[in-house]
Amino acid sequence: MGQHTSTLLPRVPGEVLDDIVVLAVASLGPPQELASALQSCRHVYQSINRNDVGSRIFRCKFDISAAERRFPAFSLYPSSLYKQLQSYCRTLRVVRSGDIFDRHVDDHLWNIYFMLMENDGMNAAQLIHWANVRVFIDAFVRARLHEGKDELNNWPLDNQVNALALWIMWHTSDDGMFVPRRITCRTLNYSNRGSCKRVASTTE
Repeated sequence: MGQHTSTLLPRVPGEVLDDIVVLAVASLGPPQELASALQSCRHVYQSINRNDVGSRIFRCKFDISAAERRFPAFSLYPSSLYKQLQSYCRTLRVVRSGDIFDRHVDDHLWNIYFMLMENDGMNAAQLIHWANVRVFIDAFVRARLHEGKDELNNWPLDNQVNALALWIMWHTSDDGMFVPRRITCRTLNYSNRGSCKRVASTTE
């Protein structure tokens, strides 16, 4: 079976492989299936290991409308979105693991902040339903908010990390401004133009 499959794969057009991969990774969480696809054979690797495929995956998994309104077009090139996909996925993995002492935790807090600021539903679903950001940020605040408190008579330090942590805690709470009280995961539909079309369903 495996040999037969590997023989057929080089005959599949590149654009069809792209579509298959984008559909395969459309669920919540980082695109775990992408690594397996890249290792299947040289033809598949060369076909899907491109910025435009990474860009399409980003658009399927994360909200993009706010960024398109706020930033110049060059910042949304496929290469930029592919890098952003990799960065956001690293953050999701760290948050899900609960590693509040990760050496890049400040970068991850910034990513969470931007994901919530640009949230149209999918970003919050990734953070809350897949990564359990509420558990992560609660643990962070309880364990790390008062680091260095001796310098300010037992008050938390006034720094970016603490400010981000408290902002995220508030805006992922039931009373937060950007996150609905309940978010049902979006269904991901495939349009006839080869891109993912997401349908959000939220209830206050």
